[in-house]
Amino acid sequence: MENKNAGFIVRLFALLTDSLLEILIFVIGLYFFVSVLSVNNFVTSSLNLISYIIGFFLLFGIVKLVYSIYFISHFGGTIGKLIFNLKIVDNNTDKLISSKKAFYRLFIGYIFSAQFIGWGFLRVIKKSDKLAWHDELFNTKVVSKGSKLSGIVIFIGLLLVIGFLSYKIFIQLENSSYTQYVTKIIQPLTPRKIIDQKIRDDINKKNDTIGTY
Repeated sequence: MENKNAGFIVRLFALLTDSLLEILIFVIGLYFFVSVLSVNNFVTSSLNLISYIIGFFLLFGIVKLVYSIYFISHFGGTIGKLIFNLKIVDNNTDKLISSKKAFYRLFIGYIFSAQFIGWGFLRVIKKSDKLAWHDELFNTKVVSKGSKLSGIVIFIGLLLVIGFLSYKIFIQLENSSYTQYVTKIIQPLTPRKIIDQKIRDDINKKNDTIGTY
């Protein structure tokens, strides 16, 4: 059976799968980092937290680039694409592309396709050959080598698992000592409108609690 060039929707689902996995990694890392933060020094702990977030995105960006280049050149795509049975191949030979071409396709090609509000990606919808700008620029294509239905099932399963794990993680974060400490420190003052309403209620009920707000 001849492989068909993958359309916009399935490529979008593959991208979303990669994004969800990246979000999960970040949230898990953030949970473990916050759980060991000390509440003895709020300023230092907060700066460490900010440093973690910035450092994570910088380091993860490098790791993601290396991982993406390796997977594309050796397996034909990132995890998201592989889940949907998609492969990035040379447009002429149908063979996997080199690491060098994978780097240029990611680093330069994606930037090029992102111009004009991502028109280079969106044109896949109307183009009969389903090629984005970065595909045409580096003579590549994304082919479908299997059932899309199986990919959708896996995507929904991942979405449910990630949603459940994220919920559990945020619940634990909410109950962590640092989160409780930070919440207490930055607890906003009672708005004046609420204070006035409480005073009026006390006057109407003749409660002797005025001045305790």
